[in-house]
Amino acid sequence: MANVTFDIQWREAMMELLDQLEAENPEDTSLAPRDLAEYSCIYIKYLQIFKKLEECYDQLVHPQKRLDIKRALEGTIGRILEIKSWMVKLNNGNDCVQLDDILVDLKLTPDVLEIPTPRYYVEDRAKELDDRSKFLDALVEKYNVRRPQEPPILLPPALPEEEAIRVIQVNERGRQGRERARIMCEI
Repeated sequence: MANVTFDIQWREAMMELLDQLEAENPEDTSLAPRDLAEYSCIYIKYLQIFKKLEECYDQLVHPQKRLDIKRALEGTIGRILEIKSWMVKLNNGNDCVQLDDILVDLKLTPDVLEIPTPRYYVEDRAKELDDRSKFLDALVEKYNVRRPQEPPILLPPALPEEEAIRVIQVNERGRQGRERARIMCEI
């Protein structure tokens, strides 16, 4: 029965992909996305589709279906990267795009923005990674080389509460100033 569930989820994800493509390239060019907010909504939608497809790929056993889902998954990953690139350009080259307002508008939680590593990356390369590990172990034994000790990671001391509050306030004032400047430019 679970197979039917993931078939349905796969169909839903593919329908959502088609809807996204229609929304991005409408027949009326005046409806096409132009600003950062519109691209941010599209980006979030693609992330949701990606997670659905990734779960379907992981749960389905049928090899032909897995190949089709993998192709759709890789296309979705590529599209996510393209949209992220457009978002960075629209954000004046700043990689950190603020999506919290859009998440609130869409009534979503921040965990929607987490991009998991596709499980097939590790699964498809499991034998290769295992062989590499065995080869490296054999080389270490053959040449009597000790593995280098990794230096312990030293964490910076914690900020005092007052200084942490000050840093947060400075950043918030800067964000508000940028927002005001953006609004003034639009006027």
